[in-house]
Amino acid sequence: MNPEPLVSVYIPTKDRPKLLVRALSSIYLQTWDHIEVLVCDDGSEKDLSAIQTAFSMLFERFVWIRNDVSLGAAASRNKLIALSTGNYVTGLDDDDEFTPDRIETFIFQLQQHNYSFLCSRYLKHDGRVWEQDKKPEGVIDYISMLNSNEVGNQIFIKRDSLIAVGGFDEEAPSMMDYDLWLRLIQRFGSAYRINSLTYKLYQNPKLSRITNSNDITQGLNYFINKHKNKLSSKMNQNIIINDAINRHRKLSLKELLSATRFGNLFFILVYLSSRFKLFKRSIQI
Repeated sequence: MNPEPLVSVYIPTKDRPKLLVRALSSIYLQTWDHIEVLVCDDGSEKDLSAIQTAFSMLFERFVWIRNDVSLGAAASRNKLIALSTGNYVTGLDDDDEFTPDRIETFIFQLQQHNYSFLCSRYLKHDGRVWEQDKKPEGVIDYISMLNSNEVGNQIFIKRDSLIAVGGFDEEAPSMMDYDLWLRLIQRFGSAYRINSLTYKLYQNPKLSRITNSNDITQGLNYFINKHKNKLSSKMNQNIIINDAINRHRKLSLKELLSATRFGNLFFILVYLSSRFKLFKRSIQI
């Protein structure tokens, strides 16, 4: 392995200048120096030129492009990936942050593991408190991914692998990350989740995210239909339940009964536990 590989970080953004500054600052503070930063302004109405100018002076390798008309996150990411020149590629949402050691940690872990890509555990902020991702370190195989998105929203991968599968599905209304991770594991083999908490995920319900959009149901149906030849009825139900857990969405009685029929008791218990926690928070003074 190249002892000092170049890592490309792509960020799509739209009309969130303060959050974008926070995200870019977290890249600037990385302990790994060999970084290329690529930003796509996806048709912002707000003027982001000052941010572009400021960070172009901070980063040795800095690419900024703009979509005159909003094309969405998937198309914006694909544009940036195509322009990237790094040995490895990873993403950052404009309202999230890296911990300072994230990229260096991944580079170190590459020497320990030989998998299709790496991901990590994360710290999640719900608008009130920080919580640690409870998923354990370990291998993420194809079967586990057919039941739920075990990876999360960001990975660390060889650029050539990402290009080989065609990047993100630009037709997907949502869940395009899950779809891409599944295709990568199917093509190149199992992935690996490292134990480090190196990603800060903000899920403040007051902020606009794809997970709060009206495209959620369409995206879920699109994903299941796209992969229907690989999914059993039980896997379909697992995906629906896990999606509800991740998005804090309330399942209908029909959905719960359907899941029970397929014997998905573990995921149902996790779902009910998550709903109870949300209820407790709602009644706290």
